[in-house]
Amino acid sequence: MISLLFVVAIIIACGDLFMGYVIALSNEPSQEDKTTMKRKKVIL
Repeated sequence: MISLLFVVAIIIACGDLFMGYVIALSNEPSQEDKTTMKRKKVIL
């Protein structure tokens, strides 16, 4: 049970890093984008 939650947490973290990487490639993140990402991380 604990290991399953650990795997899910890793998948979510990797997905978050991947999205950040894609956003960084598509356009240079402005201050607004950075605060939005922080808010999304807090929500998750």
